[in-house]
Amino acid sequence: MRQQVLQYQHFLCLSTLVLLSFGMFLTGCASLVERPNDTMATTTGKYISRGLLVLPTFGGSERRIKRERNSVPITDGFHTRLSPAASTIVVVGSNIDANNAAITWLQKRGVSIVERTHLDKILAEQRLRLTYSSDEEGMLLQAGRILGASEIVFVEISPTSVSVRSVELETGKIGWTGRAHYRDKKLAELGNGNMNLTCQALATAWGFRQPGDIYIPSQTMCDLASVRPSTNE
Repeated sequence: MRQQVLQYQHFLCLSTLVLLSFGMFLTGCASLVERPNDTMATTTGKYISRGLLVLPTFGGSERRIKRERNSVPITDGFHTRLSPAASTIVVVGSNIDANNAAITWLQKRGVSIVERTHLDKILAEQRLRLTYSSDEEGMLLQAGRILGASEIVFVEISPTSVSVRSVELETGKIGWTGRAHYRDKKLAELGNGNMNLTCQALATAWGFRQPGDIYIPSQTMCDLASVRPSTNE
């Protein structure tokens, strides 16, 4: 009888050790799963560790995580001067969704936007038709000056990218510029792609986010509450 009790206790101890070891193993494995916000260095480190442990993949869930990461845009941009609060800006572009996103985003930064009808009126008075070609930039700058604006913002789109840039009407210099693009249109995140890309491009141009391949959902950049980046406040 005593021998059976000892055997049972030994079995319990052994089972507990196995379960603890398995739990620690799973915990360690969980730390090696790719995450959407992993940097390139972190991802590389996880792959090396998994290779040493003979754990090349974690299946469908990790592929979903990688797809989620790859669905957000890659950005680039910089600024030498941000648009001052209460300044007046003209927004010009060929896509209404991207234009509206830029107008809303900039208004949240405290600037005033010239109504498109006023721009159209000036163009009509000058008997000019807007086709958004690069040859028209001089004409648009002149129209902006007539309207009393200090800057004109160009919003340019392609099937997978949006570019934004602000030109100071007094000097003709670029104050800020940004670009956001998807790796693959099929992997674009949910929502209106042109609006998402516009928010990301503007946020990068103004310094709210670092440029590059970083997991930052576009809605986060559209919903920014701050008027200025912390480094410029």
